[in-house]
Amino acid sequence: PRCVWLLCLVFDVAILARGREEGQGCRKWSLLPRRTLIPQHLTWESRLGVRRRKYFIRLPARYSPSSVHSMVIDFHSYYYNARYEASWSNWYEVADKNNIIMVYPEGADDNVGRFEGWRRHPEYKEFAQPMPSWNALGSSSKHQPHRTSGILNRTMFPNRDCVSSLNGTWEGLYPCYKSCLELHNLECQKFDNLPGYEFNPPCISSSCYNDTRMIISLIEHLHTKVCVDHRRIYATGQSAGGMMALMVGTKLSNLFAATVVSSAAPLLAAEQFNATVPLLVARGLRDGTIPAEKPLGYAPNPDGTWCKCNGTVDIDNGKYPIEPGRNGTGLSPCPACPDAPHDFLKGRYAISGDGYFYRLNQDMLQDWLEALQNENINLTRQRYKTPYDGIGLWTCESLATQKSSRNWLSWIISSVKAWQTTEKYKTSTTSQKHMVVSCYFDGKHCYPFQDDDCNWKDDALKDSYWATVSWAFMQAHSNGDLSDVDADAKKLFSQATTHLGLILISVALAAVFYYIKR
Repeated sequence: PRCVWLLCLVFDVAILARGREEGQGCRKWSLLPRRTLIPQHLTWESRLGVRRRKYFIRLPARYSPSSVHSMVIDFHSYYYNARYEASWSNWYEVADKNNIIMVYPEGADDNVGRFEGWRRHPEYKEFAQPMPSWNALGSSSKHQPHRTSGILNRTMFPNRDCVSSLNGTWEGLYPCYKSCLELHNLECQKFDNLPGYEFNPPCISSSCYNDTRMIISLIEHLHTKVCVDHRRIYATGQSAGGMMALMVGTKLSNLFAATVVSSAAPLLAAEQFNATVPLLVARGLRDGTIPAEKPLGYAPNPDGTWCKCNGTVDIDNGKYPIEPGRNGTGLSPCPACPDAPHDFLKGRYAISGDGYFYRLNQDMLQDWLEALQNENINLTRQRYKTPYDGIGLWTCESLATQKSSRNWLSWIISSVKAWQTTEKYKTSTTSQKHMVVSCYFDGKHCYPFQDDDCNWKDDALKDSYWATVSWAFMQAHSNGDLSDVDADAKKLFSQATTHLGLILISVALAAVFYYIKR
């Protein structure tokens, strides 16, 4: 009988191990050191042939190939690169505490050889050279200028994404990418007043490689190298990196469980959201680069001229100081920079400081909700509490929640998870699952809890405020046909049934052997 019990125990473990959904990287020892940022390369197939792309990976201190791990993919902003994002976004401590694999992919840098002038530019000398970028949410769209015979053609605005020409000058300083020239048969744009500089054709502000396809290849590649929980892969990023995180949240909702972004929004030319994952988005009230709700960059006058705001805002009364027009730029002095001088600004769009049209935050969130909405979603507004409410005017609102499951086992698991969330991450999130959360803070084009120069404040750096808020939202969600609570309940029920069945079989076999022995 003892041999039978031992045989059944081994059989039990084998069945449970085989039932786990693991990738090839599981149970395969990794030579990568823990708690160290390691550069790696990915080879992937694009429309322009096989390409190599750099990425960085960081394994947590307690990484083990015998268990699956959550993974966060953190996208860098424009002008910077993956290595800089790894040190700037401040995820290390939260990742080590919660056993998270961190991945930092790098955007395409196919502007090599076109940077002689850019290297000398005093405004850009501190940034990465060349400048890696993300093809996300309209950044590779090309359109004609918006003005016809000096008169604002209002009927053309819904299909445009930038103020592409202001009397022959280019406000958006984006270098020329080879992929855009090859894929779209374009030519770089040059200006006499900026010798040595070659700009992407209007209104392209990125490389034109299919970065969505690259991320699919990256995830497939990572599943062969490390032990990743395929149900718990998350996206995050700031600015252009946030746009890429939004992109994978809508294009790759089958791969990602949730998205958390800061200072990001789709360009006007971006495609409509068709499928989405749970989202938390944070926006700065004084962001003039990707304005949240007000035109902090350009604003058109009724006569077809433009005024340019200087990016500052009085939050109390909503009045915007303006910057007088500069000679030769086509900008005119404005008596005020109005909130909504034209119909298209009243509902959906704001123009950034470098002349690009972005979706307003509330409008983007509404579209996200419509793409996410199903019979299990409650569209109810309520406060979303975090440990840092009130710091720098930080406040969050939940726009949608998932309906509670009537399954008693799911209810028990969700209650336990809520208790774990409160204890581990110091949030007051209840067992209610928040699907779309909108946050605001008093800041510029930076991460929340940073100063106006985008440097972390002391407590925010030490206690990882932003990463803590992000992970508290992410870890409540997982990817699958069922919600994570129902899936966990189903898995637990299946395991319990399997164990019970094996025990009954073991008892029956033991009884048979005992009877035969007698």
